[in-house]
Amino acid sequence: MKCIVTYYSAQQNLVAILTLLQAQMVQPEEIIIIDTSPTKTGLEIAQKFTSNSGVPIKVECARVGIYEAWNRGIDLAEGSDVVIMNDDLLIPINFVDVLGLVSLNVNAYCIVPATPAKDHYMNRVNVKFAYYAKLPEENNDISIVDWMPGFCFYLSKECIKDVGIFDDKHFKCWFGDDDYQDRIKKAAIKNNVIPILRINSMFVYHFGGKSYQYQSKEVQRIINKDRKSYAKKHLKKVI
Repeated sequence: MKCIVTYYSAQQNLVAILTLLQAQMVQPEEIIIIDTSPTKTGLEIAQKFTSNSGVPIKVECARVGIYEAWNRGIDLAEGSDVVIMNDDLLIPINFVDVLGLVSLNVNAYCIVPATPAKDHYMNRVNVKFAYYAKLPEENNDISIVDWMPGFCFYLSKECIKDVGIFDDKHFKCWFGDDDYQDRIKKAAIKNNVIPILRINSMFVYHFGGKSYQYQSKEVQRIINKDRKSYAKKHLKKVI
């Protein structure tokens, strides 16, 4: 399992997630950082905070959108199972171990942890966070869900083979993960696979991003275009 981390500008976030990934009880095969920052600080941070843990760290600097960044990470993972992650996360020290054990025992395309709500935003940790996750033991410790949180999700290599990569042609900064989860569900029905499984006993904290209503008119224009692309592709209409 390889971990793909997208990075833009929050240096302290990248330091934290790099530290947490290298300190995992069961380490990932590789950490792949897609550095989309204008200053290429991700490469400098990776060089500074790479420990002697033995986890290979690969950095690609590319000024690209989020979905192209994910696709570049998948390409660099070279056919492995992957976890795609934002840099603004807190993860348990057995995060990789729990994901790996569940993926071995359950035939699912996508596996996600329990997380805050989709619209969560906070610049500090405002919940009780467990740095050691409970292994799923009971039926209510895992569940099939509709939502794939775009900030932290596991994709099996079979999922990538059957579903493909992200549509970075029609989606630039929004709805690309919604498009992918819809495609996962269709492929899962065809191939008799669980589409999206949530590990309720493992919580990952996401600080979240500020509402795009505070962003530039240009960002709003791109989001509106992405929204129309999604509606046309999945709802068969233009809004």
